[in-house]
Amino acid sequence: MRFHRAILVLAVFLVPACAVEKPGPDVVASFEGGTVSLETVEQRMRQTAEGIEQADRKLLVEAYRDQAKKIVVEQALLHRAAVADEAELPLDRIRRDVILELFKAEHISAPDPISRQMIETFFEEHEQDFHRQPRRFVWHIFRRHLDPTHPERTVAELATIREKALAGHGFAQLAQEYSHSETRLMGGRLGWIYRTKLPPSIEDVVFSLAKDEISPPVEVPGGTAIFMVSEVVPETRLALHDVRIPIHQRLVSDAWRKRIADLVGESETPEDSVVLDEDAFQEATRQAMAGDVLLSIADYQITAGNFFEIMTDARSEFPGLPFFEPNPWQIYQDLVMDQLLYFHAVRAGFPDEPDAAAEIEKRVKLATDAAVIDLRIEAALRQEVAENSDAVEAFFDTNGFLYQTPLRFKLRSLSLPVGDDVDQSTARIRSIREAIEAGTIELATAATEIGADLVDLGWHNVTTLNQLSPKLSHYVLGIEPGGTTIPFQLNHRLNIIQVEERQEPQPRPLAEVEDQVRDDYLERHKQKLYSEFEADLLHDVGFRFHEEAVLLALR
Repeated sequence: MRFHRAILVLAVFLVPACAVEKPGPDVVASFEGGTVSLETVEQRMRQTAEGIEQADRKLLVEAYRDQAKKIVVEQALLHRAAVADEAELPLDRIRRDVILELFKAEHISAPDPISRQMIETFFEEHEQDFHRQPRRFVWHIFRRHLDPTHPERTVAELATIREKALAGHGFAQLAQEYSHSETRLMGGRLGWIYRTKLPPSIEDVVFSLAKDEISPPVEVPGGTAIFMVSEVVPETRLALHDVRIPIHQRLVSDAWRKRIADLVGESETPEDSVVLDEDAFQEATRQAMAGDVLLSIADYQITAGNFFEIMTDARSEFPGLPFFEPNPWQIYQDLVMDQLLYFHAVRAGFPDEPDAAAEIEKRVKLATDAAVIDLRIEAALRQEVAENSDAVEAFFDTNGFLYQTPLRFKLRSLSLPVGDDVDQSTARIRSIREAIEAGTIELATAATEIGADLVDLGWHNVTTLNQLSPKLSHYVLGIEPGGTTIPFQLNHRLNIIQVEERQEPQPRPLAEVEDQVRDDYLERHKQKLYSEFEADLLHDVGFRFHEEAVLLALR
């Protein structure tokens, strides 16, 4: 977790507050370390795009107060002892980003202004990108047919479970106890579901439910399920006036991209560079392991793991609206262009120019201070969580199902080539499976008799099964020990998978997962924890806001 903030040159007069009997008219706040000037607060408000021209007077005073608090918190944190993570600050990346920012400002002319007509034309051409499909946050409890000849028994089981839920039993807890789906580990959570993501018969049921409504039992492949909707987002179609600013920002970004591409387009790429075209990029991001290199130019490198972190940070604040969804290929191209531009700047000697070097050092110091402040806030909040064991234990008691051991399977497979006659091969392997299910032959014996490969697949959980093939988890999840999957094709071979052993999820004690629980608690409550931390720190340093100085300045 990081609290990102912009740090500008803080014109904080480090005059001991006790030495000033009455603050001057330009002092907005004071604390034990000094005072904060009106100019500093207004610089910050301009930098963070907080309007100070037309705001309501009362709200404007509060905006000054909030910015003064932030400045004092930052100053106080910079005077605290260093925390361990500061030794690993990405100083090279910070310097690189500063050089890029300055080089762009000095060597790339600003694009032409974006006109109203350009914005309106873009909206007309991309109107569907501002249309959000309806969606539902869905939970379910699935019961497979233990006796496929009597599906009505499964329906009756689900009806009883549904009655418990309607009587007030928590749906997530019922899913943990009764569901046969791997989603029971998450209390039956399916997550956000859009139209076309489910079979039509199930989709119609889900989208007919109101918030917190539970469906009657529904027939699904292999069993029966009940569904519950906890959040409903209706269809949304934004109007032009809703998106003028985002469109303007997009068009400005596109114009800057073109300027950068024009500058570096003819530049030579260093030897041994790794820059993927779109097809290679799409293939790599589908199959890459975390350590695989997606981009390498000079001493700059982005692995698949790095890129996935970047994509996570870029997640949309408006999920479901295509315009606001991050575009992985565009983000990758921006990384390439930035690094080529940086390489161009270094080769041209820009960082060594006297004026540039001085400004670089100044901005690197500010950016480093910002990173240090983030780390010290995080360390303080983690310490607060560590000391609040009762709250962490209560969080674990409520969410313990998230920390169970995973559902695991020990598997082996019988596999043979499809051959020239697919129907004959399929019929053959089906008869083998029927004999195995009837108990008249063992899997190993069957493999020997028909000349098939017998492969010990070892232990797997749902995640590793999906990595091998999404088909595997679909076929395996409902099978008890000794059972086999229906025959299926994979990599031009016919396969049967047998579940040798099955380990159901088991609760884990807090001591085994305490670090993860603390991280999750912090993520869930970080805004509240930060507010409490800020209030305590400001109290400790004797923060005082001088409202009269602000009111005088606003006359």
